[in-house]
Amino acid sequence: MSLGCVSSIITSRESLLNLQALIAMAVFAMNTCCFQIEEFLLAEACRSVLTLRYHKSSVLESDPVGCYRAFWVLYHMDKQYNFQARSSSVGKAPMLLDINKLTCQAISDLDVGCRIPSVPDSTIDGFNWFMSSIRIARIISIAYDSLFSVTASTKSPDSLLPSVNLVETMLEDWRQSIPPIFRPGETLQRSVLADPHTKEIAIRTQFYYFHLVIALQRMKVHLSSEKQKTDEYLRTLLNAARQIVDLTRFIDVEPYTPVFILTVMPLSALFILFDFIVQSPGHPGTRENLTLLDILSGHFSLLERVSDGTLPGNYLSHFARIARQHFEDFGNRNIQSSGHHSSTVAENLDLANLPAGDDPALSEHTELGDVSLFLANLDIGGFV
Repeated sequence: MSLGCVSSIITSRESLLNLQALIAMAVFAMNTCCFQIEEFLLAEACRSVLTLRYHKSSVLESDPVGCYRAFWVLYHMDKQYNFQARSSSVGKAPMLLDINKLTCQAISDLDVGCRIPSVPDSTIDGFNWFMSSIRIARIISIAYDSLFSVTASTKSPDSLLPSVNLVETMLEDWRQSIPPIFRPGETLQRSVLADPHTKEIAIRTQFYYFHLVIALQRMKVHLSSEKQKTDEYLRTLLNAARQIVDLTRFIDVEPYTPVFILTVMPLSALFILFDFIVQSPGHPGTRENLTLLDILSGHFSLLERVSDGTLPGNYLSHFARIARQHFEDFGNRNIQSSGHHSSTVAENLDLANLPAGDDPALSEHTELGDVSLFLANLDIGGFV
């Protein structure tokens, strides 16, 4: 019903009430039912807020606090959306942006001069969600401009690495400013999960953090030329994916859940885990990663079941099947290779004249009694 009022809102004169209506519709359009029009609603809201000049230091309105509050809510939504849907990155050719995307990205940090109002209702258990969401939006904006924009893609790796380190420092400072019960990377407390509104704030906070961590670690892997550092970045990337999987059990598989929480972050974790397994099947943590892939497959299968097939998530279970088959094939190849090596040694040595126990290494290879030990000691050059 509210979408039927969009045409009258965008054709009428801009006002705080109309802006609030657009923002409210954009919030509810973040789910799977209306995500096709989310960009349009955000673009119209951005155009309206800039026309009203709510981003300036002075607002000639009867309710300036309401104006500032509306602006900062929209600022957070705009920065988050555009970072999730970024159209350029290092190593890729610049892409043309359509007029809607250009309009939606119209809020420039350099033009923002309004203060952040006090919103007591947003403080829960000592956590000021309103202020924290604005702060992470600002960090995301800096990350996009300095690392993922078309201009950043023309810079050299040596000039980009300091920017990555700066964003990482800002992100960690933001994480440390959050109370432990909400802090990303920490175990979620039952008290946080009891209330649905508090739970959504906690999950959003966690996912905002890991979303940026994944982006930064991928960037560092792309830029790094040292294997030791690359392995460290990959371990951080894998840990982020694992923690995302752990959080999926708290996601409400419901129509009102935002797409970013319901599908984007779990899907990112799935691709990271799949890539790790395929690239390094002999890694000691592969079995755990396969289990986590199964958990994600269950999440997307449940999503398809609840949506009556509207969201076809069951096919993603094929990734888990392919990864498991690849892991088993890898083990079988190494068993066969070891068996071939054992028979070759037996043909070229007079084992009958070799005293027992004189060559422990040879005994280990010829008996093949403990395949798991062989695989555990196999040097595959993977991640530590």
